[in-house]
Amino acid sequence: MDADPRTGNIDLNQLSEAARDLSAGGKAAQKWLPRLGASSPVPSSHLPLHLKAILPVDVFGQPPDMDSINQIARLYGLAVIEDSCEALGSEYKGRKAGRLGDYGVYAFYPNKQITTGEGGVIVTDNDQAAGFMRALRNQGRAPGRYLAPAHLPRIQLPARRDVGRLGRHQMQRIEELLAKREQVSQWYGRRLAGISGVEQYQIDSSTTRMSWFVYVIKFARSIDRTAMAHALEARGIPVRPYFAPSISNPSWSSALATAWATSPSPKTWVCAGWPSLLQRDDRGHGRAGLPGHPDGHPGPSQAMNPADFPPPRRRGRNLHILLILLLAAIVVTLALLAYRQALGLLLSAWSWRPSWSSSPSHPGLSPLLPGARQL
Repeated sequence: MDADPRTGNIDLNQLSEAARDLSAGGKAAQKWLPRLGASSPVPSSHLPLHLKAILPVDVFGQPPDMDSINQIARLYGLAVIEDSCEALGSEYKGRKAGRLGDYGVYAFYPNKQITTGEGGVIVTDNDQAAGFMRALRNQGRAPGRYLAPAHLPRIQLPARRDVGRLGRHQMQRIEELLAKREQVSQWYGRRLAGISGVEQYQIDSSTTRMSWFVYVIKFARSIDRTAMAHALEARGIPVRPYFAPSISNPSWSSALATAWATSPSPKTWVCAGWPSLLQRDDRGHGRAGLPGHPDGHPGPSQAMNPADFPPPRRRGRNLHILLILLLAAIVVTLALLAYRQALGLLLSAWSWRPSWSSSPSHPGLSPLLPGARQL
């Protein structure tokens, strides 16, 4: 289904229609599912048994209309899993993002409002579901149980204490970090205001506090995005295409038997909203860098597709393999040398002829050395 063109959040009209059709099943549900081709519906054997949940995303840090989404979910008996990975600190009608559905999910990747390096958090008021998720995180073992029930998958997603400490320290600075992102967004707003052909991101009245993940602008159709990218590069401002849609990834499209994919608007840009931009003065002097690209940056692209995102280089991986092979060769060589030395000592001990082997005072020792030559 499509998104609200103003905010990028889920389209509520389409959500209501999709929930109705998918809950009913049959032919009505097929138009919302992936297709094998331009007009070939998914076979009936691939259809889900029933719709289970709605997963609204707080896109760019702004929650959607969660009251309406919860109402639709209750009408069809669905759970609501709120994806607040980009919206930590945002508020919807005075309520915190991530606490507006049955479950809420936060992410702590380095580009988020706070970071623990990796990982995230799931929050819920459902004690039974919380215990189930704790068991899944710990190889299927519930708290206090050593053996895992047979029906639970054995996965392990341990939460390290050092990561938790980093997250707690970051949470103590959450207001400071959000204020810096707000400052960056105000700079963008002032400098982009009044520029013909540039539409700034819209904030709904229901969003009582915005936690900026990134700052999004949209160009008029008359503006050539690629030409604009080259002009910015000439001024030392790096730009790059944002994420391609998941269904355009070959691995996903193959898994879903999908032969089509819709790219995002070629007129949409995402501006960096990280507090590191505060290191520049308010006049905009300096180079507006992107995380991971302090000196260089990928070039612009006219269309956003998987080719814009090449796979990572395997040079480091190949080096690791060579080092492992070299270490294995050294270990084998040392083992052979040790074996040769031990064999030599054994042969030397075997050929040694003790002077007491035939001594009359030790008549019972001769049979113990049947291979030894009698003196």
